[in-house]
Amino acid sequence: MNTSHTVADIRRGPGQIYRAIWLVALICLSTLLEGRLVMAEEKRVGRVTGIGGVFFLAGKDNAELARWYQTHLGIDLEAWGGGVLQWQDDTAEDGGATVWHVAAPDSDWFAPSKSRFMINYRV
Repeated sequence: MNTSHTVADIRRGPGQIYRAIWLVALICLSTLLEGRLVMAEEKRVGRVTGIGGVFFLAGKDNAELARWYQTHLGIDLEAWGGGVLQWQDDTAEDGGATVWHVAAPDSDWFAPSKSRFMINYRV
């Protein structure tokens, strides 16, 4: 089977054009996937060392919700509207830790809440 095509071969009919387009698409896809695999391998070198932040969208008024956290949980708000919790400021003797866990989809761990995630604040 001859897989090399010239411009003259492509001009012979639409089937040749489609084959050429598929060939170019496959080469591009292969190159893209190869690049992603290399990037994924490079990223695996690092290791998660903690939670960099908790970010979520407010249901209605984000400023009001932030003030609630400030009033009721003592989170000091910065000018940009969020807070930074420094482990160095924690007076507990355990040195601090963050737990990360993926629960089974049928877990009742969060009950009675129907939420798919939970944030436990250290106080």
